[in-house]
Amino acid sequence: MKPRALLILVYFLVAGLIWLSPLVVCPTCVPFQPGAQYSDLLVSHWPNATFLRRALQEWGELPLWNPTILSGAPFAADPLAGLWYPPNWLLLVLPLSLGFNLLLWLHLAWAGWGAYRLLRAEGVGLYGAVLGGLAFGGLPKLVGHAGLGHVGLVMAVSWTPWVLLAVRKAAADLRLRDAALAGGCVGLVFLIDPRWAPPVALLALAYATRLIAHSHKEKGLPWARLGANAGLMGLFAAGTAAVLALPLWEFSRLSTRAALSASEQTVLSLPAGHLFGVVLPDVGGYAEWLTYAGVAILLLAVIAIVTARPGYLFWGGTALVALILARGDQTPLYGMLGIIPGFNLLRVPPRWIFVFGLAMSLMAGWGFDALISQDHTAKITHRLRLTLVALGAFFLLLCSGVVLFGMREGVAGWQVWAVSTGLGALAAVWALVCLARNVTPRIIAAGWVLLVVIDLGLMNASLLEPRPL
Repeated sequence: MKPRALLILVYFLVAGLIWLSPLVVCPTCVPFQPGAQYSDLLVSHWPNATFLRRALQEWGELPLWNPTILSGAPFAADPLAGLWYPPNWLLLVLPLSLGFNLLLWLHLAWAGWGAYRLLRAEGVGLYGAVLGGLAFGGLPKLVGHAGLGHVGLVMAVSWTPWVLLAVRKAAADLRLRDAALAGGCVGLVFLIDPRWAPPVALLALAYATRLIAHSHKEKGLPWARLGANAGLMGLFAAGTAAVLALPLWEFSRLSTRAALSASEQTVLSLPAGHLFGVVLPDVGGYAEWLTYAGVAILLLAVIAIVTARPGYLFWGGTALVALILARGDQTPLYGMLGIIPGFNLLRVPPRWIFVFGLAMSLMAGWGFDALISQDHTAKITHRLRLTLVALGAFFLLLCSGVVLFGMREGVAGWQVWAVSTGLGALAAVWALVCLARNVTPRIIAAGWVLLVVIDLGLMNASLLEPRPL
């Protein structure tokens, strides 16, 4: 790695410590959602890791059967067993509490670095890409699911930008080895957490379709090469996932999961009221319904839309569709996914908010690029100034209302609401200052990074409660 690339990786590692700041104080504690009485980490992941360690120590072999639950169940078919994902093997040698926290930290950094690399591949400048990576690595929904103990899901979602990066490389020149790598990445996501494989595969398909349609617009589509690459990608995805997919397929047919009704599939669908969480953070809220990506990130995404940056239609549309799918049975769109194999086994539609968060992070990177490049027309600049003034006034009024109402009624957590809405007004003012062209790009970037770190840092700290083992 070049020194600058290594420095950026270290930057995302440090950012991961900020997002998990409550655990930094107690690295051997177990993360909980504030006030929760249980965590999936202790219910599923911890017993599985303990059983695996015991089996290797006492019997010297990998256990395929788990006699400790359900009067016995297939261990190799358990999607939460963590057998087939190499980083999980750290749990065999480290204390479990420290090992799980280390994995969470590394994967949040991996998520941020992946979003950075994807933005760079799309043509975003250094500072914009770093900011977009910071936004995705610190996505409150990711940190919130760490508090719920969804370790495998957090790790699988962290691979999403890397899957898209591999798909982008495969779509650029249609080389077979790149298609094989992209398929292997999708298969790896399945090994980490099968629940995230169908959404990431669908997102990868949409992304590949967009890339291929644009890159081969003039010469026409090479259907033969496309078919060969698609087939090889599917083959490598299936081959990589097979070690878990085959026993899981057999097991799921015999389990209650195969008999999920439509209402059970859409359990915990996103309530309409939580859409306001895009603007106002749900402090210490339930992770499944968190839609907050940060007010500074929201503002930069709006800038990307107003200035019509490349890809704003695709990523803006992706964010909108993800929110609609998160509503579950409240809209007809989610029911259409039932025709796709595997989707009938999935529950909790709000997991699509992860896609919304990634799309917002990528648009924020493009929005920052628009601020420092300023290659748009005078008409667009005027429109952008009006938009920023309107957003600044909106956040200022919202901040005043939060402070007055929160102090009078004694609303818990109103201070974080006040800070976030105040940061929204400050971000709008800072964007207007940036448009004046009196500040260097480095100082502009430092200001935005500070806004994002304060905003997401406070929000994420409210989502974790470390408890001694």
